[in-house]
Amino acid sequence: MNSLRLAHRLLIGSLILVAPLLWCSRAAAKAHSGLTEAEIAIYTDSLAEGFYNWSWTSTNLQSVEQVRQGKYAVYGRLNRFEGVYFGRNDALNLPLQGTLVFSIYSISPAEIAVQLSTAAGAGEDRVLIDVPAGRWKEVAISLSELGGADGFTGVWWQQVNDNDKNGLYLDDIRIIGVARTTPEPPVRLSVTTEPRTIVRQIVDPASGVSYTTEVLFPKRISEDIYGINFAPNTLREELGIPVSRWGGNAVERYNYQTSSSNQGQDWFFANNPMAPGADSTFESENQLDGTDTIMTVPLIGWVSSGRQGSCSYPINLEEFQERSIHHWVDQTLVCGNGYRAGEFIGPVDPARTSIAVDEDFVAGWVSTLVSQHGSASSGGVEYYALGNEPGLWHSTHGDLQSRAMSRDDIIERNIRYARTIKSVDPAAEILGPVLWGASSYYVSSDELLAGQRPGHVDYFLRDYLTRMKRAEQTHSRRLLDRLAVNFYDERVYDGGTDELRLESTRHLWDSTYAPSDWWVTRDFLYGHGSALIPRLRSAVDEFYPGTKLALTEYHFGGADTGVGGLAQIDALGIFGREGLDMATLWEPYADYVTTPEVEFANKPVFRAFRMYRNFNGEGGRFGTVSLFAESSDESRVSIYAARHGTYGAITLMVVNKTDSVIPLALEGLSSPASGFRFLADEPDKISKLGRVAVDGSDVLPRYSATLLLFSD
Repeated sequence: MNSLRLAHRLLIGSLILVAPLLWCSRAAAKAHSGLTEAEIAIYTDSLAEGFYNWSWTSTNLQSVEQVRQGKYAVYGRLNRFEGVYFGRNDALNLPLQGTLVFSIYSISPAEIAVQLSTAAGAGEDRVLIDVPAGRWKEVAISLSELGGADGFTGVWWQQVNDNDKNGLYLDDIRIIGVARTTPEPPVRLSVTTEPRTIVRQIVDPASGVSYTTEVLFPKRISEDIYGINFAPNTLREELGIPVSRWGGNAVERYNYQTSSSNQGQDWFFANNPMAPGADSTFESENQLDGTDTIMTVPLIGWVSSGRQGSCSYPINLEEFQERSIHHWVDQTLVCGNGYRAGEFIGPVDPARTSIAVDEDFVAGWVSTLVSQHGSASSGGVEYYALGNEPGLWHSTHGDLQSRAMSRDDIIERNIRYARTIKSVDPAAEILGPVLWGASSYYVSSDELLAGQRPGHVDYFLRDYLTRMKRAEQTHSRRLLDRLAVNFYDERVYDGGTDELRLESTRHLWDSTYAPSDWWVTRDFLYGHGSALIPRLRSAVDEFYPGTKLALTEYHFGGADTGVGGLAQIDALGIFGREGLDMATLWEPYADYVTTPEVEFANKPVFRAFRMYRNFNGEGGRFGTVSLFAESSDESRVSIYAARHGTYGAITLMVVNKTDSVIPLALEGLSSPASGFRFLADEPDKISKLGRVAVDGSDVLPRYSATLLLFSD
């Protein structure tokens, strides 16, 4: 996995976009009151924060051809029924006396329909306006004329006459006269130690059939959810990290015989000499700290040849590439990124960097690890992951192959290599197929590039699990122990607002969270929520019962920010509540060349782990048995509860995901609690609180996580 997720963007660019969903996928938007500003800006030189461009035509949000005021205006090229649409994920309740104002300019005379979208659907009315050609027109429309705006989620301008390829400009878009001071309703929090069940409604994207999944309480929280990729010594020692993964794009081509790898697309397709016995050292250090190892084995069929100063696209052979570096081993060698004039050069002679291998090579590697460290049953490598993100090999390792992997390719290799590993170390557990996320759960890469979607072909994970189960029956041995996938929301991994980052963790469980600005819910789930963990759990239970579930890579972005730490706290709470078996954060120390280990370990994202694994600096940990806890508004406050063992002390994690102070009022546990707190505004520490009241007299600060400790 590379830090920029370039391969994800390549696949996103291949999608065949469909007609806009408009308001139909917005019904799950959450309405918020409490506005205090006198107006809401939608566009003034750029879209205001919280608004997104969901237009169903080509647009330019920084046009300079016709500008009413400021530097830029919006340009849309409209045919009949095409439109410009600016929407938002959350909803606003606006008073009827508010007014939508904007400036509009048309190349040709046009009839434009203006309409609101709301959380409940389209606004009740639309207003038609005649726009003359060649001059700006100022427009003011009361919200009452547009049918009201309770649950306002956006506005669009649609051309209704027959002008083809008409140019329309919009500028200075605002809603004025909307000041209101209605307070947010209180958030009700409750906990019970009695058996309870959460029922989630999921929709199959292929058939449209709705089904339910259940989460039962109380239940054990798997310690393995607190894993990290390439966990450094400092974190393993302090936090007792339960599992550390040797994973990512580079190790897909690791050669244990030469202790070298190839960076692939992540870093100029260059061979990377590693310390002698890097894999063995990784396992030894994990053993020393009681940390289990996930070792990724290469399934692509190629590994680094061991030639230290080499790369796939040396400039002397492949001239005029977009980017290049001097190889860090041989400074006379200039390595290109494989792109020329925006086009990828494609496969080259593999002998430049690599040698061909098969499952016998992997058998030799596993045998070596067993001889050095013992078998899985005697403390050696516990888990082997079957490759890394095979659906992206045609881009991440495009120097070796251009063909996108088919489902048969992936499944056949998983079966063959799993048999090989189990024959060497029968006690080791197998993780597969380590999909890259998003569409890869539903269609294989060759199907994706051919325009296939759910319903066109069999659900890929259903096919995978069914065939792995059949392989167990054929070979009289379970060949898959944990279904392993990676998950990212590209909207926040490389950027995104604080609000969006804290909202995006809902992907993990919430079937109503279907943001249409995220291409997966739009183009693959058809406006239904990801509900990642319950959706994958239901597939396992139906098609290969007994298989555990692992999230081998995930990241909600902002590792260096307080809100990023808060999102990580929320994610870890969700993992425990939803019954995930294993998770390893993708924030590998292996990616950092010059950062001191102590500095790396003090990133806010790892303060999140401390809130569960060492909140008091003395080894204090969150509970091990999940209890039923409920918030009346999880978009604002999340709550997670757990008991230490069957009868031990109770711990609560309460996460305020808003910019407002919220009273702490809890039902079900009335005794005062001591506590610890993480503040996004002070991400370099965890503060001890002492006694905390839960009757509403104490509060949850803005952007905070509060750990409460109850003696019983």
